Amino acid sequence: MTNPEPPRTVRGRVHALVRLMASAVVLLVLVAGVPYALTAAVGVPWPDPAVSAGDLMDRLSEPVSDPMVVKLLALLGWACWAAFLTTLAREATWTAQQLPTLRRDGALLRTRIRTLPAHRVAAALLIGTLMASWAVAWRPAPAHASSADSPAAARPLAYATAPLTVTVTAAAEPSSSRTSEHRTTPYAVAPGDTLWDIASQHLGDPLLWPKIYQLNQGRIQDDGQCLRDPDLIEPSWVLHLPDSAETPTSPGRPPSPPAPSTPPHAQITPPQRSPAPSADAPRPVERQASGQREEREQPAVPAPRHRGIGQRPVTIGVGLASAIGVTTAAGIAAALAFARAHERRRRQPDLSAPAPPPLAEAVRAANSAHLTVHQAQPTALHEEENQEPSVSRRPIPAEPGTPGVVMFGALDGHELSLDALAVPGGIAWTGPGADPAARALAIAVLSAAQRLRPGNPHARLLTPAPTAARLLPDADHNVPAWTRTGDCNHALDLVEQSLLHHARLADDQDTDEQPQAAPPMDILLTDDDPRSRDRLRAAARRAAPGQLAVIVLGTDDWPQRADLAADGTITHVTGPAAGKLHNVRLFTLTREPVREFFDVLHAAHGHTPSSTPAPPPRTGTDEKHEPAVPAPHPASSEVLREAPPVPEARHRAAEPARHAPEPAAGNRPVTVHLLGGFCIQTKGESGEFGFGLREETREFLAILAAHPRGIRAEEIIEHLRMSTDPDQSGRELGNLRRAVRRSLRQATGANQAAFLVRTGERTRLDPTLVATDVEAFTTAIQQAAAARDEHTRATALQSAVAAYGGPLCEGADYPWADGLREALHRKAVDALVLLADHTATRHPDPDPALALLDQAADWDPVNEAVYQRIICLQLAAGRDDAAHRTYHLLTRRLADIDATPDPATTALLGRQRHPATSR
Repeated sequence: MTNPEPPRTVRGRVHALVRLMASAVVLLVLVAGVPYALTAAVGVPWPDPAVSAGDLMDRLSEPVSDPMVVKLLALLGWACWAAFLTTLAREATWTAQQLPTLRRDGALLRTRIRTLPAHRVAAALLIGTLMASWAVAWRPAPAHASSADSPAAARPLAYATAPLTVTVTAAAEPSSSRTSEHRTTPYAVAPGDTLWDIASQHLGDPLLWPKIYQLNQGRIQDDGQCLRDPDLIEPSWVLHLPDSAETPTSPGRPPSPPAPSTPPHAQITPPQRSPAPSADAPRPVERQASGQREEREQPAVPAPRHRGIGQRPVTIGVGLASAIGVTTAAGIAAALAFARAHERRRRQPDLSAPAPPPLAEAVRAANSAHLTVHQAQPTALHEEENQEPSVSRRPIPAEPGTPGVVMFGALDGHELSLDALAVPGGIAWTGPGADPAARALAIAVLSAAQRLRPGNPHARLLTPAPTAARLLPDADHNVPAWTRTGDCNHALDLVEQSLLHHARLADDQDTDEQPQAAPPMDILLTDDDPRSRDRLRAAARRAAPGQLAVIVLGTDDWPQRADLAADGTITHVTGPAAGKLHNVRLFTLTREPVREFFDVLHAAHGHTPSSTPAPPPRTGTDEKHEPAVPAPHPASSEVLREAPPVPEARHRAAEPARHAPEPAAGNRPVTVHLLGGFCIQTKGESGEFGFGLREETREFLAILAAHPRGIRAEEIIEHLRMSTDPDQSGRELGNLRRAVRRSLRQATGANQAAFLVRTGERTRLDPTLVATDVEAFTTAIQQAAAARDEHTRATALQSAVAAYGGPLCEGADYPWADGLREALHRKAVDALVLLADHTATRHPDPDPALALLDQAADWDPVNEAVYQRIICLQLAAGRDDAAHRTYHLLTRRLADIDATPDPATTALLGRQRHPATSR
């Protein structure tokens, strides 16, 4: 006999069956219905074979008739149908391979669909929905089944529908909520396990599964998930089982009375219909008679905001079968910052330019993890306890390691540094995870160098050319901390030189001579080469932490060997390194994330198709010899009589835009400021509002303000890193909406105003009640880009500059705001530069234009086009010393990104020293 499934599981199966039937019907229509319709309507469209060349020419010379056009269209339909079948087979193969992952993570299919070209989306959506729905609908029975011949089968199975709550009250010392916390046995979940089976095998009674559930409910696993549904446990999870001494061992019997050693006053609470709520558990939802969720706030237990280091994951997923450590993610984020700086250095102002392309999936995941770790958590002022609901967020990653340190794997929730691989004799990596782990190690070494720039790296990667071509085929440019050699012998020459340098430094320390900088640690990553095997083994015997690590790939004939599973887990180790590397999981990377990471590493060092920025626009009859003041737009009869003041971004972050392009914005009761920092102003109030909001509510309101056109619920859940349980996240999202409404109503006195509106699946701030500086800024930029006369354009640029108070959400590095912050910042700098160009062409005095350009240089310190304009204006005004100071300032700022001024910038000063040559 089996118990009925929980209502949520039943609803999930019903929805899966509906999706399965719908997708099956659509596929049947497309696969069988289309050829049937073509055959029935046109028949066989193939023409009769030509009997001779003359017959063929006669047919070609015939006029095009309607039947011929119909047959041509039918042929086109058959071709499209064949292409669709090919795409369908391709997507079916991919979906079948990823079916276990699709069953656990429904977002995987949506992520793939977003990355596919348009002609493959329909096939991927249909076949993915079909197979994923089939996996859910025919999911194995949950852990609530009872053996038919068990004595417990005849009694009511209330124990199988809800966890058993055991409360033990001691006379001398009260127990904690988890009485077995210090007397547990870890158990690694295997594929196919259920709580029922685990309790039967290890506790002796399947009816004791609620004790396992209660003991592990809300416990964070290594993959960042936690046990919230007793029907869903994942392989590789580690569950804590009650000590066998505290549980009955007779199978098929109910829990026995407490033993005499049990503390007095022990009592067993009758089983309930639902588990006892915890900090991370879903809260109960009251439902109306119609079955719809009631839209009123439910009491929520505040989730812990800060977790211990041991509970915070150190592994970041960056794609299918790929994972890196938080330290490597920090290095990738540093490389991305350098790449953006190099792109801004070459940027020319253009309001109509498209927004920067979205980051690659792997780079976005690494950058988001880094920003999440360092996300500011402002302290709420005047916050009352339980004033607003808390949100159960996914755990934030652990802190990255010290800059320059290379991390290659994880053990027990902690990253392992490269010194663990620097064992005498070296180590060979074998198995399916050897190459992915080698790629991850290479990226870890190269990304660690990015956090030390402009300093020297602490580790150097040495790879022979054949090994590099096999592991990293897309790495076309050399980057710091990586040396590719022709063969293994050449790499060993470099290793021996470095070891000799280390030995000399050790001798110098003994003689008290002036210490020198130590060379970087060498990581020799190579395939086994029979021609240099003896020499390689001799060098490997000298491996030591801080000096040398030798990793040989794909050979079983090595004194020390580690067998790696596909996920990077070391399953077997031989040699002295066994104690350090047993059960270690190495980070792994497939080729696609490696390509994306190398693109960022190349861009971080200025490797782009066009490395020389274009010179600033000039006017005059001889552009080759005489620099002129930039004038990107033709003169107009409209003249700006007075130059605009320089915006003080950092001091006016909370000031509403004076030149709001939309007059109605000033009449709205609430204004939300994100540019330069988060604050809320209400109409008629000079002070700021919003510092009493909880952290989650502030970020939720910031997300809505940054997306004036609205944002989908699933995107909000992803941005806020909310629970993956749809019921819990939906309930908490509703509580956030109510919290925002309640706060804004209290601030404005408009007790009936909604402030938030939901249009379809999107949520946005009511545009008739709430104004945002993001909306004012983007509207002004659009008006400036579309303006047809100079006066209108200059007015719109003034409004944009006044509305921009600084970087988006300054002081709170929300991961979701990173791309939008970069796009808005670029447009703000463009607006300043274009406004300066306009001012320079209208006023003989260069100071107003120079003031605007100085502000642009402060906002974007490495934009060389800005400095070129400043130097041109200073030279035209006869201020040679100021022009040289500007050039030296540019040189110092470019040195921070390992760059030097472009020859075109240097030529501006060189031509000024020799004016006679231009005559």
